[in-house]
Amino acid sequence: MTKKNIIKIYLYIFQYYFLLKVNGQIILAIFQDRIDTKIAEKVILLKMKKVVLIFFMSLKMLALNAQTTQKYNSIYKRTEFFDARGLMIGYAKENTLYNRMEHYDSHGNLVKYEKQNDLYQRKDIYNGNGIQQGYEKRNDLYDRTEKYNSYGKKTGYKKWNDIYERYDVYDENGKKIGHYKYSDIYQRWEYSESFY
Repeated sequence: MTKKNIIKIYLYIFQYYFLLKVNGQIILAIFQDRIDTKIAEKVILLKMKKVVLIFFMSLKMLALNAQTTQKYNSIYKRTEFFDARGLMIGYAKENTLYNRMEHYDSHGNLVKYEKQNDLYQRKDIYNGNGIQQGYEKRNDLYDRTEKYNSYGKKTGYKKWNDIYERYDVYDENGKKIGHYKYSDIYQRWEYSESFY
């Protein structure tokens, strides 16, 4: 198949009006029976470049978007959190003196802490200033862990998925927003957001 035949087939399938900017002027090219091959080639190249550019940009966005990992550091005895580029964004460490799990940002500032509440059988979550932000409670009836804000309103839940061997994370409406999966190769938990 020659280049001219490919152009004809392309134009036959997409018989539309294309705008092409050439030398500062906008030319209206109408592709029906008569074909100006030079303009058609430029239009097709521009369209192909745009499609390829959009494809690679979306691929890059998917690869870098919302992929976080966590791994236990046995030297510092803490769980470290990393973003998609491998930069540490924070860590969590158990404080045995206060009997709680403390979360810090990458600069060592206390962001939040979690403390087990044996009276209500739940895990209370506090911000760095000690103000309660919510809690997590196990729901044995639905076999999931539910998250609530400080007013007692459910904000989401996570549930073990036996088929995919991961924790699926849902928002308050039951829409899946992501999942945690353990990577045997890297020996860490990886979190991925859902885009649907």
